[in-house]
Amino acid sequence: MMELGATLCSKSKPGCSGCPISSHCQALALSLENPSVQVTDFPRVVPKAKPRSDFAAVCVVQIAQGLEKEVTDAMGTDNLFLLIKRPEEGLLAGLWEFPLVLVEEGKTDSLNRRKAMDKYLTKLLSIDVGRKSDVILREDVGEHVHIFSHIRLTMYVELMIINLKDAVDRLCKKEDDSTKLKFTNESSVESMGLTSGIRKVYNMVKAFKEKRLYVSEKGQVPTRKRSRRLK
Repeated sequence: MMELGATLCSKSKPGCSGCPISSHCQALALSLENPSVQVTDFPRVVPKAKPRSDFAAVCVVQIAQGLEKEVTDAMGTDNLFLLIKRPEEGLLAGLWEFPLVLVEEGKTDSLNRRKAMDKYLTKLLSIDVGRKSDVILREDVGEHVHIFSHIRLTMYVELMIINLKDAVDRLCKKEDDSTKLKFTNESSVESMGLTSGIRKVYNMVKAFKEKRLYVSEKGQVPTRKRSRRLK
């Protein structure tokens, strides 16, 4: 069939008279029945649907265990990252990603994004994050647009470093099996098979942290932000 398409049944100039299976060709039959129909009208080209635009808040949550640390210490590699497993069906089924929440197009400002993310994280974690942890650092990192075949996803990325006063293994809700999450160190994140979009998000955060460390090493220690609690 491939050879036939390459030699006789070309899209622009099909050789119907010499085709050995022309008697079975529906396009030829239709063209003989109706002069206005051409063999070259087939196969019909179906116009691609315009990709819809989605918007998402993505929060790279880094867990700094133990006593409260300075921002520059928390930027180190001995910390854990929170990863969420996507549902087993649908887009990117079963893959791991950082906490991600879709937001409405008119509510992509920082305040609304953080409200949506705070609500999502509170639902995911088995503790009251506002009371049992302090936010050491929370800053917007940037935007990344990822194009799927039918979706144009704009991801607004932020980094949040949390100092926990309880053990990490108590964070997961035991009664909720619909959402799977885990905590993994930086070396494991580097070697995981993340999607290209999430990998880009991770690299953005990594570059952001390296830049802050560079500024700190030059003697310009970043101003420490007041710890804010998740609501």
